Amino acid sequence: MKTRTLLEVVASTTVCVILFWASGSTAGCSSDSSAPAGNAGATSDEASTDAGQGDDSPDVVLEDANGEPFCDVQIDLPPNHFALPLPTGPYGIARGGRRTMVDPTRTLEGALLDAGLEGGTDGEAGPEDSGTDAAVSRPLGVEIWYPSEGCLSSETVPYLDAEENKVIGLETVRVHTHASTKVPFASSLGPRPLLIFSPGYSGLPRLYTAYIEEVVSRGYVVAAVSHTLWTPVTTFADGSTIPSNKPLSAVGSEEQIEQYAAIWLADARFVLDELEKVSVSDPLGEVDGHLDLSKVGIFGHSFGGTTSLSLLVTDQRVKAALSLVGTVRGPAHGAVTAKSFFIFNEKLSPANHTFFYQATGSAYWAVLDGAGHNFYSDIPFLTREFELTGTDIGSLDPDQGSRELRGYLTAFFDFELMGISSPILDGPTTAYPDVLFYERKP
Repeated sequence: MKTRTLLEVVASTTVCVILFWASGSTAGCSSDSSAPAGNAGATSDEASTDAGQGDDSPDVVLEDANGEPFCDVQIDLPPNHFALPLPTGPYGIARGGRRTMVDPTRTLEGALLDAGLEGGTDGEAGPEDSGTDAAVSRPLGVEIWYPSEGCLSSETVPYLDAEENKVIGLETVRVHTHASTKVPFASSLGPRPLLIFSPGYSGLPRLYTAYIEEVVSRGYVVAAVSHTLWTPVTTFADGSTIPSNKPLSAVGSEEQIEQYAAIWLADARFVLDELEKVSVSDPLGEVDGHLDLSKVGIFGHSFGGTTSLSLLVTDQRVKAALSLVGTVRGPAHGAVTAKSFFIFNEKLSPANHTFFYQATGSAYWAVLDGAGHNFYSDIPFLTREFELTGTDIGSLDPDQGSRELRGYLTAFFDFELMGISSPILDGPTTAYPDVLFYERKP
């Protein structure tokens, strides 16, 4: 059987959109006629109908990390369908409704309204060229994930929405999540730590569902940010969308990339500002009264990892940050911080090296041996199941590497935000054989 690339030409007038190759790599655009018939643009109702077809659907008994039945939940998976890795925490998972958070101080392109840069800060075509008022305030798409009552549900939300499916060009109705919607916050929990998540450059936040679900199952609230015009398509609360108008990867002059990084940092800071309001009065009634804003962390992939470290050093509200193959830029460059951070990166660039060794607080560095730049997402599972090529995931087994990565992700925030210690933060361990681990503590 032929393999497929991650990109697909949907029609002759449709541009190929790359997912998030901040490393600068690109894959060719092609459509394989041997691929399964597409439901790439399936709506939620269509996905539910498809998932119910076939009397020979196998029952999948969910198991925890020790192989024990998890809450006795079973999922009927039709042939050729698959589930993302099973979260290991004791709580159910809710993916909240789409939210629109509008920053009135910046243009759609991210420039400050009083800076006189209404056509954008980067010299590219401004929003007026796409029929949008250049001076419009900057809207961001946000989804809040939170721990829900009871166990995991067999009734789960679709992986991607219709517009996201069009961008990806894959039959993602085959991908099953572990999250529900319109379910109450876990009543057994008091206010919970908040994590902001920033995706990779030109990345969809939902392409990191496995990692978001993991930390939510452990009792965290996660606010996933779509960086409008950089995310391939941003969907808002009313169902409207704004497509990207940026290069497919972080290329250009160093000055231009730094400008992009500054916009993403401002996005993350603004979302945290808005979450302070949501914690008091949530218009969706999902998390008001449930956020512990004294325990705020941030994590992100690639350009989102850059954003995470920058927010850590510039915002006193943020206590810890984890960067997945992000490069130190902007205010983090050369900064000395006493706050805790964790960097997963195979490249010890001068900026990353300086940031790590100048730290006066707890600092962790890990290399996931055999992992490519885009391993730190759901892409390894999509690559395996859809037989994709050119995805820059490396040679590491997706299940093993994901287990190791999720273990460090939760151990880090458990310790830094909740004071729950883990021996894997004390040094290398044979339990995670693919991880080269380094730590510095005051």
